[in-house]
Amino acid sequence: MIIHINGTRGKSSVTRLIAAGLRAGGKKTIAKTTGSAPALIYEDGSETPIIRHHGANIKEQIKIIKFAAKKQIDILVLECMAVTPEYQWVTEHEIVRSNIGIITNSRMDHLDVMGPGLKNVTRSLCNTIPKHGVLFTAEKKVFPIIQKEAKKVHCEIIQSEDSGISNEDMKGFSYIEHKENVALSLKVCEHFGIDKKTALEGMYTAQLDIGAMEIYLNKSKDTELHFVHAFAANDPESTEFVINSVKELYPHTHAVAIVLSTRADRIFRSKQLIRMLKEVDYDHLYLIGEQTNTIYSYALSNKLDKNKITNCGWITGLKLTNCVVKLPAKEILMLGIGNIGGNGGAIVNYYSEEMIMKIFVGNLPKDVEKKSLKALLSDYGNVKAVNILTYKINGESRAYAFVDMPKKEAWKAITALDNKEYFGNVLSVHQARFRNHDRRGPDRHGGRRKTDLPEIKSN
Repeated sequence: MIIHINGTRGKSSVTRLIAAGLRAGGKKTIAKTTGSAPALIYEDGSETPIIRHHGANIKEQIKIIKFAAKKQIDILVLECMAVTPEYQWVTEHEIVRSNIGIITNSRMDHLDVMGPGLKNVTRSLCNTIPKHGVLFTAEKKVFPIIQKEAKKVHCEIIQSEDSGISNEDMKGFSYIEHKENVALSLKVCEHFGIDKKTALEGMYTAQLDIGAMEIYLNKSKDTELHFVHAFAANDPESTEFVINSVKELYPHTHAVAIVLSTRADRIFRSKQLIRMLKEVDYDHLYLIGEQTNTIYSYALSNKLDKNKITNCGWITGLKLTNCVVKLPAKEILMLGIGNIGGNGGAIVNYYSEEMIMKIFVGNLPKDVEKKSLKALLSDYGNVKAVNILTYKINGESRAYAFVDMPKKEAWKAITALDNKEYFGNVLSVHQARFRNHDRRGPDRHGGRRKTDLPEIKSN
């Protein structure tokens, strides 16, 4: 059985969630994500990077299918590689020929090749609907179009609903996951006879995708700066969702700074984000990267306040930080959006190497106090801040917290405390990351093990 996952946002997330749920249900499953940091995920949940010497090529999928066949697995879960309508059709109907198709959602992205509008994007995504197969989707806005296209190829269509996913269900994730992704993945697992509880338990253990958002803290004498790496959520709808979600997590910040990273080959995307920012409440916009002059002029022509825009050009992380902390605020939330490539990647690298790291501590006893949690973590380094999250309605603990520590000391705490018992609860301790809908960050492969899978060559 082959599951082929397409969509504008959430492809990588859903690939990992489905594979984890199927593994938990006893299915021998291999999965493969794509993008700038493609990974092959094995039957035991471990993974390895796929090395590309000549860039991405849809022929890569052939080699993955052959490898999975030799392993005699039950199910192969593939994230779609293609962007153009023609390649999407060829990938599905000439290479993959899946039994089950997924269209996570349809958003206004890649309009240069799939556009010019949302209907065009949707029909392009529909090129991977399997003939005489089953299609799952979480899309609502343009569902009728998908339904019509599925009918043409005699494909059954099943729409997922996230109303059945409770806040309690989401507590098991060590990062901020989207209910829509979880509901869609659970619907697929249900198709294979795997119950919700079993599938969720598997999903909770899934390895975090490399494109997850990271949060870093820079503290000085007068200012506390929270930098949120959200460069990967680069279509307007996803980016606006991310901005509003993070602002909700930091309601007490005194100023919100947006850093838009521009690229010469992504001018259209930057212009989309400028139009989106007209609907967002922020205090200042910083333009960085390769095409700041063009985007600055475009922002002014779209009536953005000139006094709230700084054209930084190509800038280092240190200079950007010094620029942002000049805002008249003691606590600043700074969100990086637009493009991870180019200047965006340089900014992320600076913060990942230099700044204080925020870690997630989950499955806490509900009566735990800040001073007790701080004492626990102080054995491994200097605890800068502890924030135990509570429900707004009754003030009850959500059973997880965010803790700020210097990066090296934070990793010591993570290594020592993850999966360790604390007053009867087994803790979940990780680097705090907030998942976006799809894209990956810099090409960081971590400590993944080597594999017997040959390197993928595109030529």
